[in-house]
Amino acid sequence: MRWIGYFLLALLTTIAIGQQTMAKNLSGEQVLEVARKTTVVVAQDLKRGDNQALKEAFRPGSGVLVGKRGDTYYVATNFHVVNARGTDYGVRTPDGIVHFVDDEKTNDNIDAFGKYLQNRIEGSDLAIVQFQDSKHKYPVAKINLNKNMKEPVFVAGWPDPGPKFPERTFRMTSGTLNAILNTFEDGDYNTQYSAPTRRGMSGGPVFNQRGELIAIHGRGGGKNLAEYGEPDQDCLDSKNCFNRGISTDILLNRAKTVSKYASLFVPPEYIPAEPTQLAQQPSPPTASRIENIFNDFSSLRVRLRDVPGGQLLLEP
Repeated sequence: MRWIGYFLLALLTTIAIGQQTMAKNLSGEQVLEVARKTTVVVAQDLKRGDNQALKEAFRPGSGVLVGKRGDTYYVATNFHVVNARGTDYGVRTPDGIVHFVDDEKTNDNIDAFGKYLQNRIEGSDLAIVQFQDSKHKYPVAKINLNKNMKEPVFVAGWPDPGPKFPERTFRMTSGTLNAILNTFEDGDYNTQYSAPTRRGMSGGPVFNQRGELIAIHGRGGGKNLAEYGEPDQDCLDSKNCFNRGISTDILLNRAKTVSKYASLFVPPEYIPAEPTQLAQQPSPPTASRIENIFNDFSSLRVRLRDVPGGQLLLEP
């Protein structure tokens, strides 16, 4: 009987998410506003942020807010963004707040849908990261399961210029959807587009012209479709390299195999923000620029700053 439950879930999800043909096309500037409000940074907790070795190994990625349950928010990103073990992660939301995620003690805050097998990813290069916040409200991206060849697409994220540069600038690029693969082996990358990308944008959203999420970006490079390219690689010349993402239908199919996500993407629990409304609201400056990402992702500095009188508190 389990297959009946999966069938009903897929049917309800398709009805709720996929049938959005009447949605209004947005301008590029309007999609940019949607992206600013739903795209996040996902990176390791530097703890003692002045450690140069930690900074050298610091490889932040991007993510997108896809779900909410009570005070818990869910972020879709790439598995390769959060695959390092023995470390905690943080999610920086557009308001500049970093929500630190402890997955080492509970193993319940990060769900990975892939694993490394030699030099390739078995399963999907996807993960869902959850964090809690009872004081702030964040919009959830609207998911669409439908994709059309040659339609305009927009890829958003936070490019990583390297460990010597603490400042980060939000970026969104545009292009067209130029391939949808029916068979895929490495990481479930099945969507190809011409929008240029940079290292650090892995895990970020791919939007259609209506400001709806259609894929998770994660791979650039490769001179043709037969070459997979490398995760999180710069791909600026659309004529000589291909950018790829994983479509939202794969994300939802992977998510529904985990019991806690069974109803997350189905109404009444799934309540995304309307892109047309998000496009009309101004974004804070923190949604476009990070002054010092190393300070932001140092939880030790954050705990010191938040303690009255500046007394240092260390967790055991």
